[in-house]
Amino acid sequence: MNETQQQMQNIHRPSRAGAILFFILTLGIAAGIIVWTFFLNMGTVTVEGTAPFRLDAGNKGKDCDVSPCTLTLKPRAYQIAIKKDGFYEDLQNVTIIRGQDARVKANFIFVATFEKAGNVVLPIADAPLRDPFIGMSKLENFPSSSIKTQFSASGDRALVLTSGKQYYLYDVAAKTKSAVTLAEENYPAFVGEDIAFLLQNETGQSLMLWNNDKPKTAVIFERNFIDPEIMGSPAGDKVVIKEGKTVGEYSYYLVDLAKKSRKKLEVDPFVSAVEWTSGHILFESNVEDNHALFALDPNSLAITQIENVGIGNVIEYSPGIFMLLSKNNKDSSTPTLGVSISDMIEESKKELTGTSTVVTENTEIATASNLYLIKLKAEDGSLQSLLTIPIEAASSGEEVGNFTADTDGKKLYFQVGKALYEIILEK
Repeated sequence: MNETQQQMQNIHRPSRAGAILFFILTLGIAAGIIVWTFFLNMGTVTVEGTAPFRLDAGNKGKDCDVSPCTLTLKPRAYQIAIKKDGFYEDLQNVTIIRGQDARVKANFIFVATFEKAGNVVLPIADAPLRDPFIGMSKLENFPSSSIKTQFSASGDRALVLTSGKQYYLYDVAAKTKSAVTLAEENYPAFVGEDIAFLLQNETGQSLMLWNNDKPKTAVIFERNFIDPEIMGSPAGDKVVIKEGKTVGEYSYYLVDLAKKSRKKLEVDPFVSAVEWTSGHILFESNVEDNHALFALDPNSLAITQIENVGIGNVIEYSPGIFMLLSKNNKDSSTPTLGVSISDMIEESKKELTGTSTVVTENTEIATASNLYLIKLKAEDGSLQSLLTIPIEAASSGEEVGNFTADTDGKKLYFQVGKALYEIILEK
């Protein structure tokens, strides 16, 4: 090898210092990739709930002894599982974004049990099927000859109409009554703990609110309602006014008491029953033996379809979580959202053709040997069967209804004919 060739070879041969520098640079890049992948390119999910509980997402998990509990995850969509002994597993969908924290509230539901608790005993037919009324045969000093009784959201007070057309306000705890200067043409009803009623004004009607002080004007309407019915929300913030004399002519108006606004709801005129839950309005329709039931969010006006259940067998257990008492056992369902109630009724007629569900206006008929407690999430329409309840053969053909939650939410009650059933949801 001549001198020129030797020089060329030395040019292409890396020096020892260069090789070390290249190695360090490569190692740094690799370390940076590792740090980015496993440490920097991460987000978190934080779960709030009653500790202790177990949190799992993908292939990662954590035993949470305190709440809130945070788990670090790579950015993507997850279905997290929140597990607690003695409770149903809570599955929720979350999307993890780099550098952000996704907040989740655990929805723990106790593994339910049930028992038959004898026959239904209530002091009056309109009393809620819950404590303190269950097992009570009489309400002391209750107005005699009552023909209609409404209870406040708490159940602590009752508005009673007698056959003599006199209204009384009854205090359940104190067992006292006081006459109220209201008439049937005022259409009084509870809105939370207040009493709402309509009062004639110069041009139309005013919606008034009264508790124990002087009645105050809530909303003024420029015309009179025709044969109205007032239905107040348990929270006391909204009112539904049904207008019309006969089925097929009904109109429904949602009144926001804080905003003093009124909105006509796009509801099928053949809706036969309306009822407030804690956060939704239920609309039920029975047309030509076709049954449909829907839950309307009064804030977003989003609609959730509830299949094969009568309006009297639905409870909103917590915000957006419904408990259904059904003869059909289901674990999943596809929601129908963002359409009008009229459209959903038409769709429901098609879906229910040929089914064996027996539903009356407010109750179901116990034609099957089992009833099922089912949890429905309004957010995604998912259904989860929580409990199977065998019904005695002697009760076959009896009406199932009066599905009610106790005031603390730990128990649910319902009746089959005269038989009382108790569902325990919490210890």
